[in-house]
Amino acid sequence: MKTFFLTCFLFVIYSCHGQSSNSESEIKGAINKLFEAMRSNDSALLVNCFSENAFLQTVHEGRDGKVSVKTESINEFGSSVKNAAKGSLDERVDFELIKIDGPLASVWTPYKFFYQGKFLHCGVNSFQMVKVNNTWKIQYLTDTRRKENCQ
Repeated sequence: MKTFFLTCFLFVIYSCHGQSSNSESEIKGAINKLFEAMRSNDSALLVNCFSENAFLQTVHEGRDGKVSVKTESINEFGSSVKNAAKGSLDERVDFELIKIDGPLASVWTPYKFFYQGKFLHCGVNSFQMVKVNNTWKIQYLTDTRRKENCQ
């Protein structure tokens, strides 16, 4: 009887870990698709990475120390990517933290951004992902930007 319960317990743990691992891969793929769209100037692919009512914001600290939050529409972002010089946008991210609860995930990705091969700025992306129709989409993307203290 103990063996039966131990086997069931291990099966449940293994199944949960497998699902989490699979979800993490799917989430990373959905986020990486955004950066592929930026590198290839594909605004249609970029817009498709976001959910229907997604938010895109940047938190910026001015030279005076004043913090502001700028909101940009997904379509505006798509247009700026489409109009950028071919291959000029290169954002490199590290997946530092992924937390998942069913169809909701929170992802923290420090990044470095290069424009036409030259370092422009760094910061952190904070993604809130939702699983809609079995596909992970970006619901909120908030980032910081700075030119100093970039590891």
